Amino acid sequence: MSSFDSGIKGMNTQNAAIQVVSNNIANANTVGYKARQSLFVDEYFKAAPTGEDAGTRRDAAQGAMKGTSSALDLAVQGNGMFCLTSQVSGDTASSTYYSRNGSFAVNKDGYIVNANGLFLNGYQPNATRTGATNTVGALMMPPAMIEPKASSTGTLAANLDGRQAKPTVMVGGVAVSKPFLASDPSTYNASTSVKVFDANGVTHQVSLYFKKIDDTVVDLPNGDTNTRQATASQFEVYMEGDGVALSRDPAGNAGSATLGAAADTAATQAKAVYDTYVTALGNANAASNDYQSAVAATQAAKAAQDAALVNLAHVTPTEALESASPEAFELVSAASALIAANSNAEVDGEAQIAAQEAFNGALASYKGADPLTDSADILAAQQAVAAISVYSSATERVGRATTKETDSLKASSDASEAAIKAAEENAAAVETTRIGTLQFVEGQLLGSQTEPTLFNAQLSDDKGIGLFNVSLDLSKMTGFGSAFAVTKNSSDGNSLGALSGFSVDETGTMRGTYTNGGTLVAGQLALASFQAPDELSAAAGTVFNATSASGDPVLGTATSGSFGAVRSSSLEQSTVDMAAELVNLMILQRNYQASSQSLQAANTLLTTAINMGR
Repeated sequence: MSSFDSGIKGMNTQNAAIQVVSNNIANANTVGYKARQSLFVDEYFKAAPTGEDAGTRRDAAQGAMKGTSSALDLAVQGNGMFCLTSQVSGDTASSTYYSRNGSFAVNKDGYIVNANGLFLNGYQPNATRTGATNTVGALMMPPAMIEPKASSTGTLAANLDGRQAKPTVMVGGVAVSKPFLASDPSTYNASTSVKVFDANGVTHQVSLYFKKIDDTVVDLPNGDTNTRQATASQFEVYMEGDGVALSRDPAGNAGSATLGAAADTAATQAKAVYDTYVTALGNANAASNDYQSAVAATQAAKAAQDAALVNLAHVTPTEALESASPEAFELVSAASALIAANSNAEVDGEAQIAAQEAFNGALASYKGADPLTDSADILAAQQAVAAISVYSSATERVGRATTKETDSLKASSDASEAAIKAAEENAAAVETTRIGTLQFVEGQLLGSQTEPTLFNAQLSDDKGIGLFNVSLDLSKMTGFGSAFAVTKNSSDGNSLGALSGFSVDETGTMRGTYTNGGTLVAGQLALASFQAPDELSAAAGTVFNATSASGDPVLGTATSGSFGAVRSSSLEQSTVDMAAELVNLMILQRNYQASSQSLQAANTLLTTAINMGR
């Protein structure tokens, strides 16, 4: 190689390096740009000096992340590259490109494209838009609207407090179970509602009520052939659809009702039965209170009677009393004899009865005579008459109170019987709306050993056309000794919804959120990696083509393998270090000048040699 060749080659190499640096400087603000570095070789011993450049190497460092306000600004935190195509998937003329520039927008057809109109590729959504498939194609934004979908299934998981007692009410002094009534929270222990949708997207409420009843003993498996007994707490389940009681079907595992006259009539009848029960219960309680008052009045009257009798006996037949009427004398004497007979343990019952009869006769005679005479000792006579009057009044009170006690006892008994009968009738009417019974042993639901835990909630309009038919799964219910708490309450189906938001998570999954609270998957980004990424061929618009030297792309998804994670509302900045590039530019300028000096030296030597021959 001549001196001229070496000099020219050196100048060309430095010029190529200056172009690389200049290109780096020009792309200092280009999103996703990777700075390139020139590679120099020994030009003297380089084989086949055909004039190619010295070669370059792409910077593999991760660029800094810059936050943005657009969810379609994407960056890869890792080695993956975005996949783009020139045409929508399926076009045989489509070309595939790869880029780290994640600045995307939406075109008029709803496709996600870059600044040059290339389509962002990814895994297409499945039919239900709940996830992505393995099919790769151009990604689109989620639909602008979610069409209504009728609910078909639902799930309710909650804990029913096993410590609670069954709802009871006192009837005639006896605690009896309260019949269920949805409008009366004291008749059940817990309630909640599941939201469901009809085919028009209209929201309906399926309300569930849980009423504790008496515990029961159940047989549980204990080994292959043996069983063991355990105590199970029980809760009855009732359902309403939009406030209408859902009655159990013959199989015992579904609730259904039809709106209109039939439903209104059934509801009216059930309410009438319950009102009768409530009225009878009120009557029973009132009669019971009257009876208790009568008993207290009777006891007070008897106490007054006993006190009056003692006072009367203290008035002895003195000369002054003898001056009173014979009837008064006989009454005081009979009272003394009655007290003596009642207080003497040796006096038999017949003598006590005789003394009582004698006293009653004397009292009757006294009431028909004038108790005072002109010749009586006024003070003694007044004492006798006062004591007799008190006793007489007390005796009358005893009679009245005893009569009222007897009457109120009968009224209380009759009212209690009426209340119990009404309660039984109401319970029979309510029984048709009991959807099932849940049994729990040590807090765990027995499941298939009892009634089914999958219930149907059906409601039809007034023309008999179904509004909804939802299968509710209650198999995850528990009955531990803690407060009532709902852990899951959901159903499929949805109302009409408009797209209200868009997001891309770190796996590259794209989702749309809607005004009805729903979400739809629009697909998942496909990322590519190469065995030799430096060998990719640059194309216009910060994108690259695969080459035989780079190897075929390996496709995958973010957060798997070495592809890295996707960052939404972020852009990867250029890796160009402006200060370093300017320093390199000055060095390359000096090297270029040095190479040009070698040409001048070679030219001087050649000129000297030519002149020597003259």
